[in-house]
Amino acid sequence: MSKNTIRAYCLTAATVALVLLCGCTSVRVPERPAGPHFAVLTYNVNYGVPRADLAVKAILHADADIVCLQETTPYWERYFRAHLKDQYPHAIFRHFGGAGG
Repeated sequence: MSKNTIRAYCLTAATVALVLLCGCTSVRVPERPAGPHFAVLTYNVNYGVPRADLAVKAILHADADIVCLQETTPYWERYFRAHLKDQYPHAIFRHFGGAGG
């Protein structure tokens, strides 16, 4: 390969990297709600990693009004019900397959 070809590849790669990095920033400043509002948290518990304690900490820290969980199992349901019952007394779980809840 010639030096010009290598330079062209490097310039192209640098341009693509710059464009991708610029796309990772937010263009809007978060706004505080002006009226009634609620917060929704979605969380993938990753059923294969048994660190339910960390998931509970993250959920409590988020302090969301509604929490939607993915990949729950009967184990996760029992753990969450025991540790989150005070903050989230109403919960519905649907289990399907290994990680389908």
